Amino acid sequence: MMARKRGGGHKAQVLRDDGERLSPEEEARLTAELESYVSSDADYEYFAEDEDAGDVLPPPTFEDVIYALEAWKDDGRADQLHTTQGVDRRYIGVAPAGLDDLVAMWRGSMDVEARVDLARALWDSDIFEARLVATRLLFQARLRPDDVAWAMIQGWIFQMDCPALTEAVCKTAAKRVQADAARLDQLELWFDAADDTIRSAAFRVTLPWAKLRNLKDDDIAVQDRILGWVVTFGAEAGPALRLSMSQWLRAYLRHAPERGTAWAQGQVDALAPGVRREIARLLNIELTPS
Repeated sequence: MMARKRGGGHKAQVLRDDGERLSPEEEARLTAELESYVSSDADYEYFAEDEDAGDVLPPPTFEDVIYALEAWKDDGRADQLHTTQGVDRRYIGVAPAGLDDLVAMWRGSMDVEARVDLARALWDSDIFEARLVATRLLFQARLRPDDVAWAMIQGWIFQMDCPALTEAVCKTAAKRVQADAARLDQLELWFDAADDTIRSAAFRVTLPWAKLRNLKDDDIAVQDRILGWVVTFGAEAGPALRLSMSQWLRAYLRHAPERGTAWAQGQVDALAPGVRREIARLLNIELTPS
């Protein structure tokens, strides 16, 4: 299967290599999930690096967080979330702005160890909004030391089961990988997973590198490694992996069309047919294998 987006203003489509489409339900789920992840760099606008916040509140306990979330309870929204996320768990119905305000208030009052401990407890509660808060607590680039946080986030990758939590976990994981590019070694192991959603996370987590403009040598090395994943895993990808790969390539080729063209022409014989057609479409060039 291959992910394709026909024109900037049209909905992305997930197609089989024989041209047949996925079911409307599966296509809608995959495209909505991935396009939500890619569509805006403004996500997490409330999670910029903290400046001096003046008076700092005492760090919240797990009970404090749940109590505060309950204060934003909306049963109608909770029912809607249950329907759209498709997983049976508790939904409180907190609006995104409410989560943003709460996390901004709590984050500055905790050191790294306290954030990690609270995030672990919130995630383990399996409450939808508590899990979202857990990911946001670990989102900042300046989280140091972050080895324990990174280990925990890797565990969350294997527990992603709905669109919103998948998006939140991948964005938080991206910050930790940007902090230490050696963690790409762990991402590469995700391709061994049986779950296509986990395999697709490698491209979602590395999406920031596809959008870089002022590249350093280390950034180019990372991009080249990710492009190697396109060659290695493109032929065996399921729909979620194909779509996340397509989203990564779309961003990369938009920001570096000349490098992308040179790479694609050099790899034309190694690329899976569906991936080669997708790249040719994105670059508006002919890619004919020898």
